[in-house]
Amino acid sequence: MKNYRVGILGFGMIGKVHAYAYAAMPYYSEPMNATFQITHVATARQETADQAKAVCSAEVATTDYRQVTENPEIDIVHICTPNDLHAEALLSAIAHRKKIYCDKPLTASLDEAERIQAALDESN
Repeated sequence: MKNYRVGILGFGMIGKVHAYAYAAMPYYSEPMNATFQITHVATARQETADQAKAVCSAEVATTDYRQVTENPEIDIVHICTPNDLHAEALLSAIAHRKKIYCDKPLTASLDEAERIQAALDESN
């Protein structure tokens, strides 16, 4: 059974919903052929990162999304930040070959969408 290590960027309402979904997954999917562990949370302020860490029983609380997106031990990155912050985190996660879930909308502009598409085209 594969254990996926998850990092969540942003822990407002949507980040909390995503964290809850991981906790509730065993109740909705049988049999589970994988486990999921939220190990990292990143928010804009250390205070909220520490609160998220406590809620999720995560190992790391940070204000730097790159500690999640660039970490070789993270398998899945959940981007739940405000919309205008998605692009840089997405580009970093793509560059580091992560499995990614990004809350909608994916980008805040056509330029960001084109940069992300180019990064995806290069990453296979």
